[in-house]
Amino acid sequence: MSTKAHTGFIIFSSLLGILLFSLVFPGCVHNRVEGFYFIEYSGLKRELVADSRAPDQNGNDLISVNGKLSTPFYSLRQGLEIREPGRSFFIVYWADCPLDLRLKIDGEYVLVDLPNLDAREVEFRYPLDRNALFEGFKLETDVPRGSLKIIGSGVEDSFTGADFTGNPALIGHGIKVLSHTGTDRAEVLVSTDLAGPSGADILQIGMRTDSAGPLLLELKDGDGMTREMELRRPENYRQLSLYIPALGFMPGSITLHGQNTRIETFGLHKTPSVPDPVSMDFASILRYPREKWRRSEYELFRWTVEPKVLVFDFADYNTQAAFLKRLAFFVEKDGFQGRLLTNFELQELHGWNAHDYRAEDMARFFTAAEESAFVLNAEELELREILLSEGILSGDGAGGYRFHTGAVISISRESMDYLRRLFLTHEGFHGLFFTDPGYREHTARLWEGFSPVEKEFWRVFLRWRGYDPEDSYLVQNELQAYLLQQPVFRANTYFIDHTLPRMARLYPQSAGLIDELTANFPNHFEDSAAFLEEYIYSSLGLRGGDLENLKYLY
Repeated sequence: MSTKAHTGFIIFSSLLGILLFSLVFPGCVHNRVEGFYFIEYSGLKRELVADSRAPDQNGNDLISVNGKLSTPFYSLRQGLEIREPGRSFFIVYWADCPLDLRLKIDGEYVLVDLPNLDAREVEFRYPLDRNALFEGFKLETDVPRGSLKIIGSGVEDSFTGADFTGNPALIGHGIKVLSHTGTDRAEVLVSTDLAGPSGADILQIGMRTDSAGPLLLELKDGDGMTREMELRRPENYRQLSLYIPALGFMPGSITLHGQNTRIETFGLHKTPSVPDPVSMDFASILRYPREKWRRSEYELFRWTVEPKVLVFDFADYNTQAAFLKRLAFFVEKDGFQGRLLTNFELQELHGWNAHDYRAEDMARFFTAAEESAFVLNAEELELREILLSEGILSGDGAGGYRFHTGAVISISRESMDYLRRLFLTHEGFHGLFFTDPGYREHTARLWEGFSPVEKEFWRVFLRWRGYDPEDSYLVQNELQAYLLQQPVFRANTYFIDHTLPRMARLYPQSAGLIDELTANFPNHFEDSAAFLEEYIYSSLGLRGGDLENLKYLY
């Protein structure tokens, strides 16, 4: 037999063998999938093949295989290597039954629960490791009947969380249960099993609620840990951030109790990188563990109630002084306003244990330093860069600085816990005063309604405390913060029982004025505090002595 004839015989025999094998083992025939797509991250479409006859029964992609409902195994003709981190396999589908997703990755099979949203279209994403080889998938269910329609599949960016606002709903791996509330229910439940991206410790919940009162949050983990929290004025919030370090554990379930409340988005996110502030409520700032700080000297937050207010939590008083002490004397210390003191001049002077500054005064400070070529501390230059980055200040084109809306407040870890809460509350009211024109006007009405004796008392009191009493803005700012740093019903107690006796003893020239004030205006402090509280409660739902919009109940 010639070589050519021999070669032809071999080819014929091989083809005949393949044909006979496919007749005996029909399940091994691979059919090209036409009903849906597989698309790479780059946008390139890839061909999928099925390991058996593709189902066409009334458009249902589920068929009976070995006594259970399943799709064929859909595979790529050539496996797809995942070359970059942060990628996920995705599948878009519609189903009316519970489903499992079986993935083949690096030659091994992985079984994953798929979310079922009451016959709604869903896009599910499952994270893929860098350099993993993705080979294919199938869907299956243990129920005796059900319908499934696969719409698309492929590789996309990773996503940890859920977004129920679009169609399809987008759900990442780890969201196990979602229970939407109806008009007759007051509970929303999301159960999670989230590993999340590296460094992720912020749970963000996008929500809608018609609840008129506080919204109760109940968080639990699998080991019995529970945390209850209360969100005041939930109607003011479209997004709520919860911080794993402040909570103390990763919740396994989150329940929201409130009338007509529903979760729209849910995600696990990384803490912002330096220098971006971390948006946080006051209660969480006070609970936030120092070992989670992104810098050893301080942590920087953005107040969730008023995002234009930046909050520094400093490691100690010395660090705080390096950033803010010179600014304190320049802005508000009696006898020093407008002066840039050297470090030598400052070393024997007492600053503050907590601070507050508006954008306008910080612009004046940095402009004065620039114009006089005054050498600032490295910490003060760092503060300036933060203010510029946050848009609180900007250059004026002539070497100085313009101011915009915003403020800085600070506390220190060197203060005892009860003082940290008191100081943060006091400084928080300064932050509101700086950024809310309506609150400043409300405070001005209180001041203008005072008698000469009441006004004189506050000027003397603030001089005793080290402030410039001739600065009307400063006087009004400080009186509102001192009045509301404690609950309204304790205002008289704080001043009359504790502060005024000490003031009369240490500042004897004030004794006669104190007697006149308490004799003629015995309820001055409580009445004044109640007047101020009317505004912050009507606008923000907050009370004197308590600026925690999100409260930890236990």
